Amino acid sequence: MGEFGRNESSPLPWVAFVDSYSRHGISDAFLALIGVVIVDLWLFWTPSQIYKTSILELNHDKFYSYINKDSIKREREEIEEMVDVFDIVHQNQIRESNKRKIIFVRVINAFVGLLLVTPNNPVYRLIEYFVKHGSKY
Repeated sequence: MGEFGRNESSPLPWVAFVDSYSRHGISDAFLALIGVVIVDLWLFWTPSQIYKTSILELNHDKFYSYINKDSIKREREEIEEMVDVFDIVHQNQIRESNKRKIIFVRVINAFVGLLLVTPNNPVYRLIEYFVKHGSKY
């Protein structure tokens, strides 16, 4: 990501491949291609997908609930309910309110990703400022 901020590499995989191929050959081109694809996935797709699957679609409080002898029956019912929720989610039958949230999260993820891949982005400039001025953080 620092290469994008310093304008040393392109966030477009084919441009990074061609640039690296012209400088150092085919092996460096494939390494650059793999690196750019991984960074692009982490910037544009993975955060929203993690949020979608872990926050919006599953109830994690049920996974971490405390089980004692008195509540085994209740826990079994909750586990069956979780299985039903899991089945519904993976059949693409998501509630309408969650669909809107998922779209909103994906749009925000795309904007933040675009901000981070632009040359001389504000986040990179802030990090560069702290490094130059010897911040204690």
